Order: sequence, then structure tokens, then C-alpha cells
Amino acid sequence: MLSLSTHEALFPSVAPTGTLSEIGMGKSGGIEGQVCPFSGSSLGASLGDRVASYLRRRFPVKTAQSVAADSGASIDTVDNWLRGGAPSLKWFVALVGCYGPEFLATVCPGLDWLDEAVIAAEKAEIAREMAALEARRRELGKK
Repeated sequence: MLSLSTHEALFPSVAPTGTLSEIGMGKSGGIEGQVCPFSGSSLGASLGDRVASYLRRRFPVKTAQSVAADSGASIDTVDNWLRGGAPSLKWFVALVGCYGPEFLATVCPGLDWLDEAVIAAEKAEIAREMAALEARRRELGKK
């Protein structure tokens, strides 16, 4: 479970007025000048829409089934997200774990510090793809 200090590290410009568990349940009194991306307040609805959009872009076919398989959430839960319902903090963190900084940067725009993490993740994916292609090339050379 995230501690408040972890929340502050993830979102340094956002100062919550409630405890992290209250924020995760959307019970925070609000945030001065900004809204926490985990909150059930005004950003909550648009966060749900951004989550749905990201998931549909990532999995244009069998979206709910694919996300449920990746995240461990039930298909009913994922269907709720695809209708624009914001995931709970538990599932939000699970989605970040599944889809990495690209997901977080997409659904929580304005977190400039994520740019480097997104680039690093893309570079790592390219390196994995290159290694797989090189292994395939070597295998074909043996035939």
C-alpha cells in the first residue's frame, strides 16, 4: 500500500488535504489548486475516461478480457473502467504495474518527471525487441 510520502514522491506538486486512504476512496476534502488523480472529485471522471481511452488504444479487440488477464481484475470491473469509471487506488496501482510509465503519463498528464521514465521504458522495449530479432537471425543462420 502506498504511504503518504510515496504519494508525495509520485505527485510532488499535489498536496492532499486528507489521508492517502481517504484520497484513494475519493473522500478527500480536496486539493488546493489541483485535484489528486486518485480522487473521486472532478478529475475522477476524466481520469476514468483517460483510463478507458488508454486501455482501448492498447487493446482494440477484447479489451476487457485482455486487461482482466493482465491486471487480475474481474471482467465486470474492467467493463466499469471502460464505461469511464475511475479505478480504485488498488487497481490504479495494478494498472501502473502492468502498463508502466506510459500508462501513468497518459492518464495523469502534466507529470513532467515521467518523461524520462517513458523514454527509458521505450528504450528497454526496443532493446528486448532487438535481442529477440538477433536471436531469430542467428537461429535462421543455422539452417
